[in-house]
Amino acid sequence: MAVAALKRMRVSGLATSSSSSVPNWKGGVSMVQGASRGIGLEFVRQLLENNKNGYVVATCRNPKEATSLSDLKNRFSERLFIQKLDVTDETTIEVVSTLKSVSFH
Repeated sequence: MAVAALKRMRVSGLATSSSSSVPNWKGGVSMVQGASRGIGLEFVRQLLENNKNGYVVATCRNPKEATSLSDLKNRFSERLFIQKLDVTDETTIEVVSTLKSVSFH
């Protein structure tokens, strides 16, 4: 089930690397949990603004309602990836755990 979700993510901007087990993360990748508001949202904003080559995976329980996060996605569409993560839902945890095999470049 997690593999199918990762394939759906590929359509929205993430590319998997099948030729290598080591991801290509130029500029680094940061993951922020609880990124829809408050300090999590501010972490995402600062990471994107202060590291011009870095990528950010922003996770939250309900990405569709995270309007401020969506605004950042409009500004940093190539470097911000929003992913649903609810620690009470094992499926979302499995999907996020597969991000280690994603290539950001």
